[in-house]
Amino acid sequence: MSIFISVIVVSIVGFAILKKYNAIATLFLGAAVLMAVCAAMGLPVIPEAKSSGNAWLDIFESMNLMFNNRFGGMGLILFALLAYARYMTYIGANDIVINNALRLLGGINKPYLLLAVTFLIGSFISLAGFGATSLAVLLMSTLFPVLNALGLPAISIAAAIATTATISFSPLAVDSVIAAENVGMSVEIYTLKYQIPLAIPSMLAMATAHYFWQQYMDKKEGLIQQGTSNKVDLNNVDVRTSEIEGKAPGFYGWLPMLPIIVLIVTSGELGLVEGVTMNIGTIAILCLFTAMALEAIRHRSGRTAMEGMSAIVKGMEDALPVVLILVGAGVFAQGLKAIGAINMLIESASQVGFGATAMMLALVGLTGAVAFLTGSGNAAFYAFVELIPKIADGMGVNGVYLVMPMQQASNACRAMSPVAGVIVASSGMAKVSPFELIKRTIPPISFGLAVNIILSIIFLPLAV
Repeated sequence: MSIFISVIVVSIVGFAILKKYNAIATLFLGAAVLMAVCAAMGLPVIPEAKSSGNAWLDIFESMNLMFNNRFGGMGLILFALLAYARYMTYIGANDIVINNALRLLGGINKPYLLLAVTFLIGSFISLAGFGATSLAVLLMSTLFPVLNALGLPAISIAAAIATTATISFSPLAVDSVIAAENVGMSVEIYTLKYQIPLAIPSMLAMATAHYFWQQYMDKKEGLIQQGTSNKVDLNNVDVRTSEIEGKAPGFYGWLPMLPIIVLIVTSGELGLVEGVTMNIGTIAILCLFTAMALEAIRHRSGRTAMEGMSAIVKGMEDALPVVLILVGAGVFAQGLKAIGAINMLIESASQVGFGATAMMLALVGLTGAVAFLTGSGNAAFYAFVELIPKIADGMGVNGVYLVMPMQQASNACRAMSPVAGVIVASSGMAKVSPFELIKRTIPPISFGLAVNIILSIIFLPLAV
């Protein structure tokens, strides 16, 4: 009975999210229904040690506990990370990173090679904390005219740019921080030891696929133009996203990467220093104060540096919906655990010989399908990542083996969806149909994701 009810509730919640009902409210409501069923059946809603003494009141107590947990731990980290990313844009540090990266494209005079390298450069720029849509809009605004002048069709350029944030590999990425938290691993170990070694060949595979697929499609559709043999001129391309007057000094280009550098240096697990341990949230706050001090010196005004607090607050506002989704997803996962759905899933998988790899592929397929249908990779990943600890423990599997391919699938399948913000924005700026654009993004993304999954099966630790 409980599994039947779980399937119905999950189906209704999934259908509501697909119909664009508010994901946060939908998850909370679904969780409340599951917990109400538990209370009616006499099942404990939350562990006895945390119970209010009344099963019906425990429905709300579980939400309270999840708010305390997420806002007091993971939430503070996300607030700090997104505040820092926003401040980097405000002071112009991200401008330095972007412009320096774009200079690397200068000198390439083979259009389709340039297209592939553009994808790789865009992926690198994503380290500065840009979201998929904002990064695509930025690159379409700056690089699109240059690449189009070389004879590359608009749809090919848009396809390469729209897929720049499909492989996650940054320790500052929100989804990486959340994934590491749910597998009981520090984010630097998760990203540097496991994620990046698999992400790099996956991105190279995707870049190679872009090179051949876009060229093939352009020939097939008769879109290839006679390009010039001149080198790319990016001297006149000067990206400016800062909100204050004056160009940031060149050394500011290191500031967006400073948290990553400090994370590596202070990580005792990586053996670089001993006796110092800071989580990524603490590091982000430290780097934020450092950047504000540099701004005070640069402008010779503490008041000017303090005015950047408005950007910091804006970054925190950007983090709030993410934290609320995490709370809703956590409460929904608690409802599924309380009603016994997760235990039944694990037992059923064991009885039919559903091994760790099959479970991982099932999670990849489920997350990817939701990301494709909703156009949101984050909503799909956040909803299912909360289930990973229970599934991994029940199957005796290392959580990283399950969660990393699932994380990459959520990002990748977003750029396959015609309703995703990054696809809608890129297709609009290129003046092509979103449905035509995904014909150009799906094959390269599928190839890169397949490479990542295969590498995950081979190299990620299976045993706990």
